[in-house]
Amino acid sequence: MVRAWLLLAVLFTSHGAAVAQRQDVRVTQPPRQNMDSSTAARFQLATEYLRGGQFDRAIPLLENLYENQPGSVVFFDKLKEAYENVKRYPAAIKLIDGQLEQGNQDQTALLVEQARLYYLAGQDRTAAAQWDAVLTASNGSESVYRLVYNSLLRLRLLDRAIEVLLRGRASHTQSILFQPELAYLYGLTGQHERAMEEYLGLLETSSRQINYVRGRLSRSLDQDGALEAALEVTGRSVAAHPDRAVIRDLLSWLHMEAGSFDAAYEHVVIMDRLNGGDGQAIYSFAQRAAEAGAFEVARRAYESVQFIHNDALLGIGHMLELQGESAVEGTAYFAAALNTYSALLAEHPEHPQRADVMMRMARLQQYTFHDSDAAATMLKTVTNEFAYQPVSQQAWLALGRLELERDQLDEAERIFAGLAGATPVTEFTTQAQLEVALMHFYHGDFARAEQSLGLLSEATSDDVANNALSLRLLLLENPVQDSAAAALGAYAEARLLLRQQKEDAVIRRTDEMLSRWAHHPIADDARFLRARAFRQSHRIDEALAAFGELPLLHPNSPHSDNSLFMYAEILEQNINDPSAAADAYADLLTRFPGSLLVNEARERIRRLRIEGV
Repeated sequence: MVRAWLLLAVLFTSHGAAVAQRQDVRVTQPPRQNMDSSTAARFQLATEYLRGGQFDRAIPLLENLYENQPGSVVFFDKLKEAYENVKRYPAAIKLIDGQLEQGNQDQTALLVEQARLYYLAGQDRTAAAQWDAVLTASNGSESVYRLVYNSLLRLRLLDRAIEVLLRGRASHTQSILFQPELAYLYGLTGQHERAMEEYLGLLETSSRQINYVRGRLSRSLDQDGALEAALEVTGRSVAAHPDRAVIRDLLSWLHMEAGSFDAAYEHVVIMDRLNGGDGQAIYSFAQRAAEAGAFEVARRAYESVQFIHNDALLGIGHMLELQGESAVEGTAYFAAALNTYSALLAEHPEHPQRADVMMRMARLQQYTFHDSDAAATMLKTVTNEFAYQPVSQQAWLALGRLELERDQLDEAERIFAGLAGATPVTEFTTQAQLEVALMHFYHGDFARAEQSLGLLSEATSDDVANNALSLRLLLLENPVQDSAAAALGAYAEARLLLRQQKEDAVIRRTDEMLSRWAHHPIADDARFLRARAFRQSHRIDEALAAFGELPLLHPNSPHSDNSLFMYAEILEQNINDPSAAADAYADLLTRFPGSLLVNEARERIRRLRIEGV
């Protein structure tokens, strides 16, 4: 069933791609006004032909409709598009001549469109002359220059589009005209210094454009020489205008994009002083530096605002957790994080993020120091102190999961059931409903599990909806009969054991399953669970081999893309082979372009590239 479902998804995606290729065809519903039933029916038939790419069948119908109603803009537009799709450019040009004679539409727009068609017909000089005539007659109208620019952009005549915009700027009193358009065109044509100069000009006009400029730049900095040019031009601007905070803001961001956090920090400190010295810019920088693994400069930044920013200790604690996760032996960092959070609660007992800090401490106690009693005490404190806030539901959910891991299944089930029926409905109550379904699954009550999962089909949380769908498909693929009942029951037990961190038991159970049911539909699920157990127990070489072999043994498995991602992640984080990791992430993009992990894989490749892979 899973395979059939995936095949339908692929077919649907392929159909969407095929339709998207005919992007020039805008299929519209027939306008009912001024149309008799016969005309409306013929137009509807023509649009169906257009939708199916049958232009030769649509054109006679549209020609007849347009001949009877030459003033109809709808018929004109559709007929012109149909002519263009079959490359009957002279016919489309003549069609525009008719509209120009009638004078019913914007004459300038028609002339610009006709020039574009002349170019497509191979009449370059005629097209150029017509664009030039339109601009000459425009008396410097900004909107006309934009019309011609857009026409040239559609044809990818980028250099000519630049000339038009510069001509428009020269003929206008505003020397800053067309800055976003020119910056975009310069970037497309590899003129990165000029692009940067236009973006800086935009910021001189309005510092509020900083997020827009960052957004546009972020899409072009991967081009050869783009980042270097941006740094050079922005650096010169900062040297010329040292007190302009917005330019320093952009320069610090560019240095961070280049991975030079120490250089970025120098500008952030000055920018913070220029903006009043409230420490917010430094704190935000420290967060980003810590997340990028630049821990030393992040620490300096946090400590510099420790006495003026209430969240500095929280940031330091989070940074220490990140250091612990990235270190070969991170226990000392995690212990320091726990101490930092304790200090925060002691120094700022009314801190607005007190509950979040306590949740972080509970997580460290449970998963890092394996002190389930301390974690349970902290979670219960949160449920009591913040009983009427959403974080209380979060704490109850965490407490239920803790009891499950401690093998206190009855208590876990009681907590999940209570939270699942609580109000208001939140992401935590929805996750509790999934946990209720999972409890039925672990107990081997597959009918009740499927019934509970049915209620989660429209869950607002993507994670909950995906997990519910995954489990439901597993149940549908393994109907409880004959050997399937035993195989599914063994798999359910193994999944519970993994959650309880009994990895050795999981490996033994899945090995038994694969020995007994090697060709059963559940075999790929067992292999994926086994690979996760290897990784969770830090048996890295065995985990790498297990994740690597699953896509080869089960190429159509819904776990294949996830296995390949895990394989790449182990190469990156555990084996420390960034080049092989980048290749594996790229392999994921090639083999599974529709995977939900595609965006994350691209981001990993980009980060590895910045780091010099």
